[in-house]
Amino acid sequence: MAYRINYLDSAQSPQLIAVAETLADAHSAMRYVGTSLPEQADRLQIAEDPLLGTDTRVVQPPESLDTPGGLSVLYLGGTISPDRNWQAEAVTALIAHPVVITNPRREQPTSSDDEVLVQVAWQRRHLWRCDMAMFWFEGSDADPSALVELGTQIANPVPLAVGISPEYPQALAVRALVGHSLTEQAVQENLAGTIACAVDLIRKEAKPPLRLPYHNGDPGISALALQLKIAAMREGTPGLPMAMNELAIEATCAVDKGLDPCLLVRIHAGLDRLRADPADPLGWAELMDIVHALGSY
Repeated sequence: MAYRINYLDSAQSPQLIAVAETLADAHSAMRYVGTSLPEQADRLQIAEDPLLGTDTRVVQPPESLDTPGGLSVLYLGGTISPDRNWQAEAVTALIAHPVVITNPRREQPTSSDDEVLVQVAWQRRHLWRCDMAMFWFEGSDADPSALVELGTQIANPVPLAVGISPEYPQALAVRALVGHSLTEQAVQENLAGTIACAVDLIRKEAKPPLRLPYHNGDPGISALALQLKIAAMREGTPGLPMAMNELAIEATCAVDKGLDPCLLVRIHAGLDRLRADPADPLGWAELMDIVHALGSY
């Protein structure tokens, strides 16, 4: 069992700021942050999270991936149909290989607008974290969000395995898009072939299991990545709401890389201000002060 120390942002969404191996360490970390930032102390919480260990290899919402344990992350994109759980077949075939699988399929479908928003945020965050992705499209529903995700990964680019069932309504258009953008990419026509391509990707692209996760644990690189995300916000690229989301994601990725968790809390607190008022001078001042503080790493 591991423990996460979260900051509850203005939307009451838990943002990871630290990881602890024992409950005593978690309380110690929370006391440290609460003492350093007393105005944020009531926003802190401790939560048990077995997924923070390295043994769990499949992550589904509402759980989130925070520490892949040195393994590459493979995202399962494509159609999410209530009629057939193809993701389960893919997980069964892929789980023996050295990857963490992020599977956006919920055991229970979303039932409210709030759950839909949480699901979209989950998918965006884990798509952002992945090292490779497998996309399979089938059924009669075009599922526009899955098509947007595929376009995002083509633009990144991230190594892909793509398959499209012949009866899928947008099969011709998607095949043309992939063929135009990734001329070397062979689009499969069945799930088994797509899974086989994903296995080949893992064999070619997966990080050695002993490699340290994300940024190789260098706090200086994580600090620089955060500085660049804040600079992007100032420039208004790729648009302030998206830039704020990307900064929040980068702050989560920086957890356990040697940065002071108080800095991560201050990032989320500054973002809270700017979500309420994008022109809030105190919010911008907070982020600019954090940029200077990050320069010490």
